[in-house]
Amino acid sequence: LYCSFKLQSCRTWRYNQAEFLGTIAAVLFCLLAVQTGLSGLPPVNRLLRLYRNACLLIAAVLHYMHDLVHPVLINLSAQVNISMKRHVRPLLVAFILLILPVCFSIWLVKTKPISTWLIAVTAFSIELIVKVLSTLLLYSLFAADARMNHKPWPHLDDWVFYVQATGHTVEFICGCVMFVNGAYVLIFESGSALRAFMMSMHAYVNIYKSAREGLKTLYNRKTVNARIAKLALPDEECLLNHGDDVCSICYQSFTDVRITNCDHLFHSTCLRKWLYIQDTCPMCH
Repeated sequence: LYCSFKLQSCRTWRYNQAEFLGTIAAVLFCLLAVQTGLSGLPPVNRLLRLYRNACLLIAAVLHYMHDLVHPVLINLSAQVNISMKRHVRPLLVAFILLILPVCFSIWLVKTKPISTWLIAVTAFSIELIVKVLSTLLLYSLFAADARMNHKPWPHLDDWVFYVQATGHTVEFICGCVMFVNGAYVLIFESGSALRAFMMSMHAYVNIYKSAREGLKTLYNRKTVNARIAKLALPDEECLLNHGDDVCSICYQSFTDVRITNCDHLFHSTCLRKWLYIQDTCPMCH
C-alpha cells in the first residue's frame, strides 16, 4: 500500500516532471502489483485487487498533477501584466483536482465497508483536497496583493504562513494515519519484505523529515520574531529626519518601523522577510 507514497518523493525533483509522468505511473503500478501479489491471486480476487490498485494509482497521479499546477498558479498570481485568460486553464485543473477526490471519497464512504484500503484511499484524498485548497488560498492572497491599489499588506506573510502550516499539518496527520494503517496491514493482513521497506521509506520521508523541517521552520520564525521585537522603535525626531525616505527593501513610505543597531530604518515585515534569508543588515551587511 505504501508504494503510493513513492510518488510524493518526486516533488523533490527539480527537472521537468511532466516528462516522467508515464514512467512513474508504470513503475508505481508494477510496485503495487508486486506488493499485493496481484499475479498469484485467483481471477475474481485479482480483478478486485486490480480495481483497488487502480484507485490508489489514480489518487497518486492526481497528487502529481497538483504538484505540476501549484507553481504555475503561484507564478501567475503575481504577474499583473498577463491576461486573466491564461489563469483559466490552471484554475480549471485545480478545481477538477478539488472536486474529483471530494466526490470519490463521499462515494466510497457511502458504498464501501470500512477497511484498511478504504482508510488509505480516503486519507490520500483528504490530503489532496487540503493541498488544492491551500494552493487556491495562496493564489487568491498573492493575486489580491498584486492587483489591489493599496500599500503592501502588513500581515500577508502571516496569512501565507498560516495557510502553509495548516496544509503541512494536515499532510503530516494523513501520513501518520497511513503509517498506522500500513502497520496494521503488515502485522495482521499481509506482511512482506517489500511492504516493510516501503513503510520504512514512508516513515523517514513523509513523517520524520516533514516533522524535522516543520519544527525547524517554527524555530526560525520564533527566533526572527524575537529579534524583531528586541529592536527599538524610532522616536518622532528620528522619523522627521527621515521624512522623505522610504524602506530600502520595499521602497514604500515608513509605517511600523524598526531601527537596527546600525541605525538603519526598515519596516518590521520587510526586515522579518530579510532575516529569514540572510542574517545581516540589508544596507551595511
